[in-house]
Amino acid sequence: MSDSEQNIVEGEEAENVVEATEEVVQEVVKPERGLIWVDLNEDQARIMPGRPEENITEDEKGDGGKITFDDENIVGDTTMARRRNYVKQILNVNNDEVRGDIYVDYMANAVLFCQENKFTDEQTSGFFAIAKRTFHASKGDETTKITSATFLKRDDAYKAFHNLLMQHSVEEAPERVKVFNKEEVKKITVFMTSTYFRQYKAYEVAFTQEQELRRLPLDVVVETPLRPTPLIAATEVPRPVPKKVVEENSEVIDSDNMNSNDENKMDDEGKTDVVEEEEMIELPEHLQEIVNKKVQEEQDRINKELEDMTQTLEKKRLLIVNEEEAAVEQVEETTNEGEGEATTDE
Repeated sequence: MSDSEQNIVEGEEAENVVEATEEVVQEVVKPERGLIWVDLNEDQARIMPGRPEENITEDEKGDGGKITFDDENIVGDTTMARRRNYVKQILNVNNDEVRGDIYVDYMANAVLFCQENKFTDEQTSGFFAIAKRTFHASKGDETTKITSATFLKRDDAYKAFHNLLMQHSVEEAPERVKVFNKEEVKKITVFMTSTYFRQYKAYEVAFTQEQELRRLPLDVVVETPLRPTPLIAATEVPRPVPKKVVEENSEVIDSDNMNSNDENKMDDEGKTDVVEEEEMIELPEHLQEIVNKKVQEEQDRINKELEDMTQTLEKKRLLIVNEEEAAVEQVEETTNEGEGEATTDE
C-alpha cells in the first residue's frame, strides 16, 4: 500500500470516528422523557445498600421496613463493599476485568454521593444514568462505534455531561424533566468536575493504553514447624492446689481440733478458757504509715473529747459544791438568827 493510499484510509477512519463521536453526543443528550428508571429501575433503587432511611416508604415499613438484595453475590463486611458489589452486578461487569474495576469504583462513588446528599430514589436513578452515560460517551463501547483506542476530548465529554444534567433540571415536556433543583445541580457539577473530569487524563490512559502484565517470580522461605510429640507419650501432671484453698482447709481443721479440745475441757473441768489470737497482717510500709496516722488521729480525737468532758464535769462539780456551801451558809445564818431571837425573848 502506497503512502497516499494509507493516508486516505487513515482519513476515512478519522472521519468515521468524528461521525461516531457526534452520534454519541446526540444519543446521550437526547433521552426519551429523561433517564429516570432507565439504567437503574425502581426495584433496584429500593434494594441499594446504604439507601437513606428517608427514602423508605410506609408500605415498605409495613413489609418489615428492610429490603435486602436477593443475590448471594452481594457480599461484603462494610456497606461500601456491599455497595460496590451491588453496582458490579447492576452493570454486569466481569470480575476478571481490571478496567471493569475502575468503572465500578467510579459508579460506586457516584452512588455514595447520592446517598450522602440524601437524594431520593428518583434522583439517584437519574444521576446514576447521567454518570454512566457520561463515562460511556467518553470511552466508547460496542454500541457507540468508537474503538478502544479513542477517547473523547475532555471538553466534549463535559459538554455531553452538561447537556444531560440540564435535561434533568428543567421541566420542558417531553424532552426535559426537572429532577434536580439549582442547589443540587451545583453539587453534582462540583462532584463531577472534582472527581471524574479532574482525573480525566488518567481514565483516558487506563482505557486506551494496553497495560503489559509482568509476572515476577519470588522465592519465599517458609519455616516448617516442628512435629508435635505424640499424645501417647504424654505424662499426666497433677493439678496444683491453690494456696488459698490449702489455707482455708487448714483453718477448718484447726477449728475442728479446737472445738474438740474445748468440749473435752468442759466435760472435765466444767468451764472453758478460750484464747484467740489474731494473726497480724503485715502491710506495706507506706500503707502502715497511713494506718498509724489515722489511728493516732483517732486517739487524739478521743483524748480531746475525754479531756473536754472531764473539764465540763469538773466545772459542774465545782458549781454544785459552791451551791451546797452557799446553801449551808444560808442555813447556818437562818439558824443563828433563830437562836438570837429566842435569847431575846427569854
